[in-house]
Amino acid sequence: MKYLIPFALSVAASLAAPSMARADGPGRPAGDAMTETARALYDQAEQAWKDKKWDECRAKTAAAWAVKQHPQIAGLMGECEAHLGLYRDAAEHLTIRLENDVGLPPDLRQELAKLLDEAKRHVATVTIEVNAGGATVNVDGRTVGTSPITAAQFLDPGDHRFEAVLDGKTVSHVAAFAAGRSTAIPLAFTEQGDGASALPRWPGFLMIGFGVGGIAAGGVLAALSNQRSSDSVSVTQEIVGSAGCDDPTNAAACTRYNDLRRQRAQFANASMGTFIAGGALFLVGAIYTPIALTRKPAEGPTAGFTPLPGGGVLFVSGSF
Repeated sequence: MKYLIPFALSVAASLAAPSMARADGPGRPAGDAMTETARALYDQAEQAWKDKKWDECRAKTAAAWAVKQHPQIAGLMGECEAHLGLYRDAAEHLTIRLENDVGLPPDLRQELAKLLDEAKRHVATVTIEVNAGGATVNVDGRTVGTSPITAAQFLDPGDHRFEAVLDGKTVSHVAAFAAGRSTAIPLAFTEQGDGASALPRWPGFLMIGFGVGGIAAGGVLAALSNQRSSDSVSVTQEIVGSAGCDDPTNAAACTRYNDLRRQRAQFANASMGTFIAGGALFLVGAIYTPIALTRKPAEGPTAGFTPLPGGGVLFVSGSF
């Protein structure tokens, strides 16, 4: 979360009460930089710092910070938090002091930088990369700003959830982090074309395949029907006499003839049915497949391993 410290000193105030470098204490902010309430709390926190009463120091600086978000208050709070082992908070507040106090004396800057480096060894440093501007970015349910997020996030080791919300769409990412590591987390919104629901492609290919198979099978059955018709014509030549099938001597030939005619009809009916079914499947598949191919797949949750520093960790991400 990038902290912007809206803070202005008048020229007269700056000349009358310049900021003091720390000798044996953190250093008191300039006279008009904070309200009297915040200044009084800061003085109490500074005394607690000198007495090494870290809990009291943190409590007083937190109260002063609530009144006036001044970088010197953040710096003193970060020092106390580092002594208390609250490394995530210490890293955050020390960064505010170092990045926003341009008048920080070099020796004090060096000392605070060492404290910040020590705090970072106990936390994960994460940068959040969102491919769209203006998205609300949340970490573990806490809003940290609006994309682009330029400042690093300091997180305790373990699992953390990241979300970006824009125009009713949410992209999320869950990952585990180790202490002392720096990692970039991507949160990418994917374009969905015209917003129509995506269609699976396999039904179209399946229908075309069955359609071609049905047409081919209809052709085979038609050929069999024609063969039975031809065979039945040949059998009629074996039927002699004017009595035809009423003559007992023609019983065997007539039986064969009737069987062939029945088979011809069965094959003809089956051929017609498979031709119609196969043609219908092929037609529907031919219409469906181009539509499915032009629709972008709907984005949904995905799961896999992401190669974060220190080894792969399981993550789940997606858009809903």
